[in-house]
Amino acid sequence: MTLVAGFGNTVWAEEKRSSIFSITPAVSFAWYPYAFYLRQESTKTEPDVNNIGISALMSLKLFDKVGAQLGLKIDDPTFQKLVDFAGNVNVYGVMLNFDYHAFGGMVTWEGITPDPIPDGSYYFRSHWTNISLLLNILQLVQADYPQLFALGITYSSFEMPVEYKVKKGSGLYPGFGLVKGNVWGFSFIGDTLVGSMELSSGATQRSIATFTTPFGFDVDLWFYADCFYGIFLQKGEIDAEALTRMVNANGGASIDGDITRNFFMFYRDDDDDDKNDPPLSIMKMSVIGGIQKVWDIGKKARIGFAIGAELRMENFFTSSNDIQIGFDSMNVGPVVRFSARW
Repeated sequence: MTLVAGFGNTVWAEEKRSSIFSITPAVSFAWYPYAFYLRQESTKTEPDVNNIGISALMSLKLFDKVGAQLGLKIDDPTFQKLVDFAGNVNVYGVMLNFDYHAFGGMVTWEGITPDPIPDGSYYFRSHWTNISLLLNILQLVQADYPQLFALGITYSSFEMPVEYKVKKGSGLYPGFGLVKGNVWGFSFIGDTLVGSMELSSGATQRSIATFTTPFGFDVDLWFYADCFYGIFLQKGEIDAEALTRMVNANGGASIDGDITRNFFMFYRDDDDDDKNDPPLSIMKMSVIGGIQKVWDIGKKARIGFAIGAELRMENFFTSSNDIQIGFDSMNVGPVVRFSARW
């Protein structure tokens, strides 16, 4: 609530100086007590309960005001130049969305090959961060509609421990270690809470669907979707020490650890056998369903609150000439979202 209040105060001051306002700020907090890790042939991952997600949607001007206070920063200079350019153009409906997922757990080896994990188990803390520069395209079609729908460019950063699976027929022992990457791609976001917050005071349709609770008051349907698809791996690397252990386990064999590839759902044909070469892709998707409530406070102010359940899926697949790397997770849990406008 303190975070939302900070958003609101900044927005209020911003609107007093200028009538140009891009998007109503909103922040979400999620906890995923249920997590499932797939596509690991020889490892078992037991996630811990410290599995959380935080997202913040704001205008570019608002980001300049509060980004430093919230610890939000853009590490990639190219993406920062895009944001700066968009800010200079000052197009109505341009916004930034920060999405951060922190997770961890314990990994143990269950394969029939020699255990490549030092000490027999590996405890990890990892993250997946997306920064999206978006344009609300729904405003181009209909001014007052209780739904935000935005498209844009995303810069993604991630790291996670995975099994280094070997290509079939190579005769190599597999390995295990961290994989890190920075990816460019596209995203779209839909949000009925922010869409309802952005409606004019005279809008006749205030929500997509309304329900009457047993307690006698009405609530609205809340739907949120955030989908990212990566198309270009700007930087990808695996653990150098893990690769060294893998080389030693294979009698000093030369192993290609270069996983930097373009991502566009095609097959990399290394050996004329596409069955051995998985699609090269990276994707993140969050879908939330729940209820929301928007309150008008006076003639200009609004606050919004939503609560629901989130299904968050993240996956990553790539390969070098010798190894294949894949990660696939599902996370389920409650989420709340706050929004404010003055």
